[in-house]
Amino acid sequence: MGAFLKREDPRDVLIAENPEVDLDNFNQRMVIGTSSLRRGAFLRYYSPHCEVKSIRGNVDTRVEKMRSGAYDGIILAYAGVKRMGMAHLIRRKLRVHTFTPAVGQGAIGVTVRAGDTATLNQVRPILLHEGTGHALVAERAYLRRMQGGCQTPIFALATVQADTISMQGGVATVNGSQILRDEVEGHVAEAAELGLELAEKLISMGASEILNGK
Repeated sequence: MGAFLKREDPRDVLIAENPEVDLDNFNQRMVIGTSSLRRGAFLRYYSPHCEVKSIRGNVDTRVEKMRSGAYDGIILAYAGVKRMGMAHLIRRKLRVHTFTPAVGQGAIGVTVRAGDTATLNQVRPILLHEGTGHALVAERAYLRRMQGGCQTPIFALATVQADTISMQGGVATVNGSQILRDEVEGHVAEAAELGLELAEKLISMGASEILNGK
C-alpha cells in the first residue's frame, strides 16, 4: 500500500424513497436489502422488526430493485452512494456505534509494486493522507489478526484526532443473535499494535468461537 487518500465518511446509510421507512419504526414491518453479512447481522440484532433480504448488483441495479417494490429500503456505504451521485436518496446515515463500518470502508488505497521506490516517492507527496493512513494501519492489523474477510461479520473503525487513535470494533453472529464489541485508544505511532490489542481483547471475549461458528 503506497498511500491512502483522505477517507470519505465511512458510515452505512439507509436508502429509501418512502419517507416513512425508518429502522427505528418498530411498528412497521419492512423489507431491507443488503448483500453484507455484517449489515444483515446488525439489522437482525438492532431492528428485528425488519426482514433482511439479499440484494445483488451495482448501486444503480440495487436502487432500481428497490424502486420496483421488492424492497422498502436498502443499506449501502455512504461513500459509494455519494460517488454515484445518489446522495439525495439517503434517508439516514447510520450510527457508527451500532452499524460500525467494515474495515477500510470509505477509504481508497493506492498500491505500488514492492521495491518500486521511485514510484512510491512520486505517489506519497501527492496522495498520502496521514490520518487515514494511521487509521487503516490499525484496522488492517486488526483484520489480519482476526483472520476475517468479506464472508464474516467483522467490523472496525479507527479515527484519528491529533496524535491519538480511537478504535472500536467487534464481531457478530450471522443470525444477529450476538455481537461482541470493544474499544482501544493510543498514540498513532502504535497504530498496528492497537489493532492487534483490540483483536486480542475480542478473542479473549469469545470472538474465535463466533467466527468458527461454534
